[in-house]
Amino acid sequence: MTMAASISAMPPRCGVDSRWIATPAGPGDLPRVGCLLNRTARAQGRRARRGCATVDLGKLPQLEGWMAGVDFDPRTFILSTVTVAEAAATSLLFWPEFIEYRGCVFLKFVFDEGAVENWFNELNGDGKAVESVANHVHLWDVFAAKTDAENGVLAQLASRLSEMWNAALRLAFPDRQFVVTVSSEADDYGPTVSFRSA
Repeated sequence: MTMAASISAMPPRCGVDSRWIATPAGPGDLPRVGCLLNRTARAQGRRARRGCATVDLGKLPQLEGWMAGVDFDPRTFILSTVTVAEAAATSLLFWPEFIEYRGCVFLKFVFDEGAVENWFNELNGDGKAVESVANHVHLWDVFAAKTDAENGVLAQLASRLSEMWNAALRLAFPDRQFVVTVSSEADDYGPTVSFRSA
């Protein structure tokens, strides 16, 4: 089974808060991953999609000329529009590095020891709650969406980002379980991805 085939997802545009949980598999196996759907989704009979979250690039006018009548090849678009520095910086968002601190796991690029200590005090030492607060990224703070189409694609991108974080967490911490959450614009300040220990 491929890693992509082992992931189930519910895109946030369906109005469901996706919660990912990684479970270690047996020796030599890929970890099993499931999507925990909220009660509303279960009650409405919605089913999780299988495979990686999709991003509808056809909604973006910047890509019209790159997609005219052919399957989109990201290599030529990236070669023409993205610098190595931009790609390297973006890779840290999509496949982040982590820091362990006080038995918790934090995104390296947002970790601030003083702020984390304040959250531990504020949240009565609840490590999972501290992880949830410290490990959230609002995509509106990273990408300056200028159109409704771009905002729609950001919501789809949040689902894909959550899959990448989940895979990175499973690889870095194979003996631990995590919940990766995607919040929609209605629930938070734009599409937001966060994680905490399960």
